[in-house]
Amino acid sequence: MSDEAPTPEQDAADEELRAVMVTPPGRRVVFRLLDSSTNLFGQSFTGDALTSAFGEGRRAVGISLMQELQRACPREYLQMLGEAFTAQLQESARKRPSDVGE
Repeated sequence: MSDEAPTPEQDAADEELRAVMVTPPGRRVVFRLLDSSTNLFGQSFTGDALTSAFGEGRRAVGISLMQELQRACPREYLQMLGEAFTAQLQESARKRPSDVGE
């Protein structure tokens, strides 16, 4: 993290990011980008050097976005992760057969 004061452009970019992250739909979109489009939380190694390099490039974009989120709106970033985790748990429970009566 830099000790320099943010520029007016950086302040504006941070405010735009916060405007997206304060809404539940905005947080869902950003999580989808991090999870699916950039494969941030996945594995990029495929066994093929070029395909793996492409995947690592996608992950680098995701890491950059994640760092921006953590810096500009850390509370909303954590809220987004919690919401995504809860949604994944609910989806898993919905798909799993009921253990009742067994």
